[in-house]
Amino acid sequence: MKEIKVLIKGAYGVGNLGDDMLMIACNSLIKKVISEEKTAVLSHNAKYLKRLLPDTLFIPISSCAIRCDLLVFGGGTQFFSFPLTKKAKMFSLNQITLTIKSPLKTLKKIYERYILKYRVFPQKYAALGLGFGPFIAESVEEIKTKKLLKKTDFIAVRDINSLEICRNWGIKNALLRTDLCFIPEIFDIIYDYQERPSSSKKRIGVIVRDWPHSSEGNSYIIPIQEAIKELRSLGFEMQYVLFNKRDKKWIETLINDRESFILWEPEKNDMKSFFSELHQFDAFITARYHGAVFSAILKKPVICIEIEPKLYHISKLLENGSELWNLPFNSHHLVNLSVNLFKNYKQRVSHLNNVVNKLRSLALMMEDEFKNFINCI
Repeated sequence: MKEIKVLIKGAYGVGNLGDDMLMIACNSLIKKVISEEKTAVLSHNAKYLKRLLPDTLFIPISSCAIRCDLLVFGGGTQFFSFPLTKKAKMFSLNQITLTIKSPLKTLKKIYERYILKYRVFPQKYAALGLGFGPFIAESVEEIKTKKLLKKTDFIAVRDINSLEICRNWGIKNALLRTDLCFIPEIFDIIYDYQERPSSSKKRIGVIVRDWPHSSEGNSYIIPIQEAIKELRSLGFEMQYVLFNKRDKKWIETLINDRESFILWEPEKNDMKSFFSELHQFDAFITARYHGAVFSAILKKPVICIEIEPKLYHISKLLENGSELWNLPFNSHHLVNLSVNLFKNYKQRVSHLNNVVNKLRSLALMMEDEFKNFINCI
């Protein structure tokens, strides 16, 4: 059994830009408190992670049992359940049929779901910049998350909705702070201090993603394509952006439509140059939470697509620097939001700057509180 002082856990190694940045942020924060040789990152077995953090010890999820003094949930939305992807409480008819037809495949699934996930044995738990929910009532995910949070010693959540979930569950030690990507070290990676060349055309980056979790959230696909077509006819320069090459449906659609797109490929891309490319846009439309976070840091006004509640919450957090495209998704509504984004553009940029400064202060507060927590254990 491996023994580690601090183990960092997140959705790391699946090629998602937001999670890759959260990993860098959490690792950076913890290194200020604990020497690097005493920490490790629990991750999927992806070779590209060493490109992002060359001096870090990575432990694959499929490895042997691990004992650690502290398990840190390092940012993101690690606990949730949706109608189309929640776990069943018991074997369904389809699962029973699969067991009969493919017993080895079934055993593999049981091993991955129930055994691999319980091989970490921490003394204490901490959550940094985490978002919770949404949850289907009484789902497996909700029950397990509630039990876990009740024994978590340090909890800093990134949004008011996550705080309310904790309060409703009787968890009183949760603090309302912010996303890990607002720590100062991340600004050095994301923000480009060079002004982009002026252009007569307004450039909008459209950050899209596959959404298998709910049919309502997934219904944005056709309306956004219609809106982009209309915006181009009005003189806007529109460019698709993908944060994960696992968004295969969108990639297939864009290739078939002969659309160019920017794609985060961590095996090839350099983080700083990728964000330098994003800096060339004037504004963003995003179906990803961290698309809004990065837009704010880049000081670019953003329209959040409400495919799930956290897009609503980040839009409200950014206030006048953001707009919300909500259900039912209407292409003309998105066109109007996009046009209006530029009518008071400078004021929106100024407002984003003020909001981001407040979030940076919250990130520094979270960092100090975590340091104090570590010093007390």
